[in-house]
Amino acid sequence: MLFEDTLWTGKWQHTPFPKLIEGRVPDVGSVGCDDEPVSSLWCACLAQAMGPHYREGMTVLDYGCGFGRFFNFLTGRLNDFRYYGLEVEGTPSKHGDACLDYAGRTFGGDPRARFGAIESALEAQAIREADVVLLGSVFSHIDRAMMDAIFRKFLPVTDAGGAVVFSVMIGDSYAATGPGFLLDMGPAFYQTVTYTDADISGYVRDLGLVPTRAETFHAPREKQPHHSSGGNMQTIYRAEAPR
Repeated sequence: MLFEDTLWTGKWQHTPFPKLIEGRVPDVGSVGCDDEPVSSLWCACLAQAMGPHYREGMTVLDYGCGFGRFFNFLTGRLNDFRYYGLEVEGTPSKHGDACLDYAGRTFGGDPRARFGAIESALEAQAIREADVVLLGSVFSHIDRAMMDAIFRKFLPVTDAGGAVVFSVMIGDSYAATGPGFLLDMGPAFYQTVTYTDADISGYVRDLGLVPTRAETFHAPREKQPHHSSGGNMQTIYRAEAPR
């Protein structure tokens, strides 16, 4: 989806409800949230990729939720939904701790949202209740073994008729220089991990699920000067059980 596409101009650009934060969701340093309107375009790509699972009344598990920008995005577009935002606590960068602190203070008073740590009791509850699991820009930073371990956590969601929506970088369409993204969270955090469409589709099918290549997000380099050459280009898939 691009800013000139009718999906953006005719659908996702509009906010029938007031967002809790109308501008950029603040972050720590230069990492975590893009400037508007790029941030909302990213969230719109993720929401569009949910397909029929995006609706009033849905429950979303945002795994690697950052500063809660997808929750903020939803507040402007849905009235009735539940949101679980999870982050990693206790890493050397303290990125997840900073995210949860900010999200809790900023959005925690909204009864639709709950924020907590990955591998917590809240994660187990979210997996039981979620209609959609969202992994936005998670698999682009970790190796295949870790991707598999995380993905398998959410098979109970797909078994119950839900979906897993995730983004990856497809190697034949993503341009990067050097070792990848090197931001202030440490050289190991934002390494670019790329796949091919055959890799991802085959992996999802091997789990007994149906892959849908649902959306593409591309923020040009001039919109995100901290990224490697080519800007941030991610392909978004939806995985769900056969019908």
